[in-house]
Amino acid sequence: MSYSYDRTANRDLKASMRTAKTGESFEDFYENISSKASNKLRELDESFVRTPDYMGVAYFWNPAYKFSLRDASSEKRRAVHAAMLKAGLEVDGSTPAHDEIVKKLVGL
Repeated sequence: MSYSYDRTANRDLKASMRTAKTGESFEDFYENISSKASNKLRELDESFVRTPDYMGVAYFWNPAYKFSLRDASSEKRRAVHAAMLKAGLEVDGSTPAHDEIVKKLVGL
């Protein structure tokens, strides 16, 4: 999937990042940026799914885990994603090994 470059969204994202407060949680930051900036950040994170650079914004999981991961913090999403990669699992799979990781790190 490719996305066109949007100068306004890029500018909104950069401005939002400059005004982020030190110590502010990622969730607080993400909730307080413009919709264009949040869409740009999600698109960027989609390109990081299946890599160690995943930020916890984009959806990556199998529908079996949507209720557990949709409302999870970005920190927990990153932990689940990293654990799946470390275990050599497809991040969008659904097996007993996936169940164990999600249950251990987020709860089912």
